[in-house]
Amino acid sequence: MLYQNYHFFSANILPGYWDYRIENASRNYFNFDARFGFKFSESLRASFIVKNVFNAEYVGRPGDMYAPRRFEVVFSAQF
Repeated sequence: MLYQNYHFFSANILPGYWDYRIENASRNYFNFDARFGFKFSESLRASFIVKNVFNAEYVGRPGDMYAPRRFEVVFSAQF
């Protein structure tokens, strides 16, 4: 029964997911994000964000792969 469920899930819902999980089950990873910000005034700010600084491939939940590194620039202002 378990094998049938595994086969159905792996073949139809998320192809290759369980094979990836089994292959990488013992692999540990470390995820590191960084944020640098500057406050120009009380109402104006800027931030530079780096997600996944070390560019590690990892799975947060089924079918949700995280990689590669991502850069974001955020400007915020209050009026």
